[in-house]
Amino acid sequence: MKNIFKSNSIFKISFLILVLGLASCEDKVLNLESLDQPNTSAFFNNADEAEVALTGAYRSLFLMGGDGMPQKFYEEVTLTDNGYYRFSGGDRNAGQIEQISLGTNEANDDVNPYYSPLYRGLGRANFVIDNMEANQDLIEADRYGNLLGQALVLRAYYHSMLVQYFGDITYIDKFIIDPADGFISRSPRAEVVDKILAELDRAAGLLNASPREHNRITKAVALGLKARVALYEGQHNSSMFAVAAQAAKDAMDASAGIYGLSSNYYNMFQEAGEKGIVGGAVREVMLTMPFEPDFRSHQIALRTAFRGQFRGFFQCHPSQNLVDAYPTINGLTIDEDPAYDPTTPWENRDPRLKATILTPGDSRYGVVYESHLDSLNTFDVNGERIANRQCPSFNRILGGMGYAWKKYSDEPLITDGITDTFVDYHLMRYAEILLIRAEAEIESGGDLQAAANALQQLRDRAYIGSGVPAPVVQVASQAEMRRLLRIERRIELALEGFRLVDLNRWQATEKVRNEPLKGRVLDLPSAGVATVPVIDNDGVTIYTGNTDPDLFYDGSFGVRVASFGSNQAIDSNGNPINDPNLHEYIRVDGTTGDGNWQNIFWTNFLNRGFTAPRDYLLPIPLKEINLFNQSGVTLEQNPGY
Repeated sequence: MKNIFKSNSIFKISFLILVLGLASCEDKVLNLESLDQPNTSAFFNNADEAEVALTGAYRSLFLMGGDGMPQKFYEEVTLTDNGYYRFSGGDRNAGQIEQISLGTNEANDDVNPYYSPLYRGLGRANFVIDNMEANQDLIEADRYGNLLGQALVLRAYYHSMLVQYFGDITYIDKFIIDPADGFISRSPRAEVVDKILAELDRAAGLLNASPREHNRITKAVALGLKARVALYEGQHNSSMFAVAAQAAKDAMDASAGIYGLSSNYYNMFQEAGEKGIVGGAVREVMLTMPFEPDFRSHQIALRTAFRGQFRGFFQCHPSQNLVDAYPTINGLTIDEDPAYDPTTPWENRDPRLKATILTPGDSRYGVVYESHLDSLNTFDVNGERIANRQCPSFNRILGGMGYAWKKYSDEPLITDGITDTFVDYHLMRYAEILLIRAEAEIESGGDLQAAANALQQLRDRAYIGSGVPAPVVQVASQAEMRRLLRIERRIELALEGFRLVDLNRWQATEKVRNEPLKGRVLDLPSAGVATVPVIDNDGVTIYTGNTDPDLFYDGSFGVRVASFGSNQAIDSNGNPINDPNLHEYIRVDGTTGDGNWQNIFWTNFLNRGFTAPRDYLLPIPLKEINLFNQSGVTLEQNPGY
């Protein structure tokens, strides 16, 4: 049940803050006798009380970012090539995220979406672990190991997230009572990873195979996290790929009868099917950020849903770069499949394209979606002609990239006018374990057939209901298998917060951030070979060298269209245009065109930047460095900041 997170307990690294936070717990759990001395004797008298504290440690999984969205979602649509985000004026995260995107971020930025929240999570986990170990004789033996194992995995999870973003980190494996004890210098990344892996081994030996209730950590989750951590470390130490392969295999074995692949990819990201039920008690979702009414919501649907017809803001859009990365129905990339037709680019593609992204001509929210600049009108599902308020010529800020998200944007809620969303945001799925197994086998030079089998399972699931057999994944060279894997990770895990970390560990972020984001192809009848980009060995869509006029407007809409912030379209002479069948536009070079849209292929929405190698890690917050310095301890900054 989602309500395991319904706890007002707030555990902080500073003991004083922790004590004040715990004052909101149930009186039977903790009676405070002093505000300046720890009073753990009233806690953890039994397993139920330990579980209350453990729920507090789970709360730090709720890593929320800008505009009320999960941080990993926000990260993917602002810092990678998968999407574009039109920042809202009131978003205090926007300035720093934009600076990171441009490669101009500095350590003195006052917003850091990762550092402090993750260390708060460590404080909560350490509080549970220390007190459980101190009160082991008071906790029922049949529950002690499982509860402790969960806390150990949470501590490993928060440490691993810090390593992903900051490299060397301050490793903390005890609850800090005296704040002075928290000024600990950074430990080398490799040492921290070794400790994380050892901790996950210990946890796996303690945990139950099946969760007591939904979204509790199990043995398979611990092994899955071990596989993920080892895979990520492989970029620094290639021997870790073999560790990752074995851990993924162990996680798959531990998942038998508990976790597996759901038959419906789309439904897992809508509230009705968010647990990914396979059958009986078997489900695909292994760990998640749970949301539900009257408890906690997010605003993914609000930021992705149509504006005008509905209450959405329509400020978050998939990129053409991502759309072009989806293979054809034949399992080939669009640059290598001779059957691919660029004049009908959204047809005959991997079914996950339309499960993830709303493409022009398809219906959602009771409306046929059209994003062409000429499409001033569209139709509702009853065939009635209506004004197309998503047309960028109606209001230029609404056009986005010509696509909309379906994944995590719950259609029934938006249709009913509810903009708070309660779809769980997934942190680990069984599909990821298969991808880890495949990549680790490929990179270690191990069992390539096992890698192909893992990828085949994902394809087989994706093609269920398509009426087309899934293309067979053939064992090929290591380089060919690596390319296939990287494309598969991109499309299977789109919007789930893996893209930035993947690009970083593949050393591909610099390439991506110097490759402009693209919007939809505007002139489909004239589209030809020149509009087909290259999908490179990292699964990155490369447009360089194509006949791309590279038209853009303020980094937010691709063509300088004739509606500069108003709902009235005007022609090149500034005169109103009232005929929806004749819509002139102005190119950036000043020339005009008509509704045929000749020679316009992509729109360039946001040029991004990257300073290598600096930007492969985030800066340690300057205020943290200054605080350490004031205490006589040196906290080194990451190189280049």
